[in-house]
Amino acid sequence: MLKQLAQHTVIYAAGNIGIRAASFLLIPLFTRALSQAEFGLLATLLMINQVLLVFMNVGMRDAFVRFFKQSKDDGELAALLGSCLLLSLGIGGLATTGILQFLQPLFRSLLHTDVVGRYLLLTCLFTLAQCLCTQLMSFYRSDGRPFAFLVAGIGCAFLLLVLNVLFLTKLNWGINGALCAYLLTYGAALLALAIHIIPQTGFAVSKTAVRNVVQFGFPLVLSQISDISIVALPTFFLSHYHGLRVVAVFAVGQKLAQLLVPFLVLPFQMALEPMIFNNLEHEELHEKLSNMLTYFVLVFVAITLLFMASSRALLFLAAPKGYDGSALVLAALLPTVLWLGLANFGRVLLHIRLRTDITGGFGVLFALVSLGLYHTLIGRHATEGALVAANVVRLLQGTVMIFFGLRVFQIPVDVKRLSIIGVGLLMVLAAFIASPWLSTIPFYTATGVLAAAGFAVLRWTNFLTEKEQAFIDHLLERCKCMFRR
Repeated sequence: MLKQLAQHTVIYAAGNIGIRAASFLLIPLFTRALSQAEFGLLATLLMINQVLLVFMNVGMRDAFVRFFKQSKDDGELAALLGSCLLLSLGIGGLATTGILQFLQPLFRSLLHTDVVGRYLLLTCLFTLAQCLCTQLMSFYRSDGRPFAFLVAGIGCAFLLLVLNVLFLTKLNWGINGALCAYLLTYGAALLALAIHIIPQTGFAVSKTAVRNVVQFGFPLVLSQISDISIVALPTFFLSHYHGLRVVAVFAVGQKLAQLLVPFLVLPFQMALEPMIFNNLEHEELHEKLSNMLTYFVLVFVAITLLFMASSRALLFLAAPKGYDGSALVLAALLPTVLWLGLANFGRVLLHIRLRTDITGGFGVLFALVSLGLYHTLIGRHATEGALVAANVVRLLQGTVMIFFGLRVFQIPVDVKRLSIIGVGLLMVLAAFIASPWLSTIPFYTATGVLAAAGFAVLRWTNFLTEKEQAFIDHLLERCKCMFRR
């Protein structure tokens, strides 16, 4: 199970990285093709997209994964898929109508422009297409077909990049061009996925399927609101209090920090959920979950160190002068990614017992806490206030969710190894947060020392079991053979 989890995590990471690679390549395109204020406006619209995704999805993607095996065994897969898609489509249509009819005055203030109708329409339409697209891609996850997910992800990334280059550099369509690129990309992907998947599953709706997915999925909206609040509220409050130029600088650092989410946190969750939900009767499930938690934190430390080493190059490529404050944003937001990963792990444990009421209830609490902290700290301290608030809320969220997850579905926790990893993590994060003030030589010296220390602990102590050490030796030997060829 652990080997399969690792393989699927890598494949899902590749698919997500394809999409995020396009997103990263779009940052220098946006920062150079648009003025700083225009990029701030586009970043705000893309954050609105993330908020709308939560409400349009209404937990249907997670519900599909949770009930996939049961529905497939009962011959009800068509009803499960059709019910999830139609619920999202209906709610997405209502959300779009409500925004265009009643909320334009609010968005005029937030976006600092009187012409918002077209921006909002394009944003709502591509968000709905993206929502339905990701739900269809959940079929590949649930059916154990990560390579199909990989192909779909890379295809979307390539098309999105090509269309943005065309619309922004050749046709000079500006913000409208970027939004049209997103709409055409997800619209084309939705059509292709529907043609490929629906003939395999069929399409139907049943009261039983609707009841099951609503009971399981709707409470998740409350939980997901907390996640999106932590990510989106800084953009909205910075725009309100300090203007779109401040949003632009914050957005570059935030987008770079969020690269670790699709690189590690999201693929780990995407591989973990269907694997666990499809093997609930496995006799070694508790022990395997314990190992998965330890490995996740260990890999996070290693990837954070690699990310630290490449951060200066990423910032140089991402934006021109005028975005210097993005380095501090990137360094300060990185710890929040780990707490997000732990919160997601806790949610998986809760969802094994169908306790979405706990995730939903605490989701409301975290959303309210983030709203209060962001409103207070950003108004007084701008970007620095946003960074402090984000870390406080994520720390609270990760701690609470992992605590209740372990209470509801108990697994043995490897306290000794997690403590050692924790010390290493604190050292890496301290160096990363100090990195904006370090010159080049001390920066890379610190990176090298931390890497050497981590390798020494893994290689020449009893941190790894004999089985784990043998697996790593085998992996290294295979890598050596590949390079020799």
